[in-house]
Amino acid sequence: MLHDLITSSFPEFKINGLQVITEGWDNLAVKANGDNIFRFPGVQEGKERLRREIRLLWKFNDFPVRVPKYLNISKGSHFFAGYGPIPGVSLGTASDLKPHLLNDMVRDLHKPRTFNAECLKDVGLPVYTCENWIDRQRKVVGNFEAGLSPYI
Repeated sequence: MLHDLITSSFPEFKINGLQVITEGWDNLAVKANGDNIFRFPGVQEGKERLRREIRLLWKFNDFPVRVPKYLNISKGSHFFAGYGPIPGVSLGTASDLKPHLLNDMVRDLHKPRTFNAECLKDVGLPVYTCENWIDRQRKVVGNFEAGLSPYI
């Protein structure tokens, strides 16, 4: 089924093999041809999160750390998206880390702090002031307490 979804959405993409690499909270991720990743959201909230992620990552074009560049985004009723290989070694499997890795990471991770509130709103991310963040947290705690009260 996944093979058919990919090939019907992207006829130019020839698949030699598919491997499920992870099934997360709201996504199924598969590796096609050994290095292309396709994510298939399973619930509506997952679809919205993936769309937001795609919009946000396009803002990171000049980011010094390589991030997925979604080039295959389905247009059909089954929303999913895919990106090509990201050169390098994942930190989880890197056996030889450079001595200045932490300095590089701190420098590179400072980049997102340069985004302004409008940029974040454009991609669909919530922007909080201290006051409305505290109000939101109060609502979350209130809902949690209300959900627990029948069991206490």
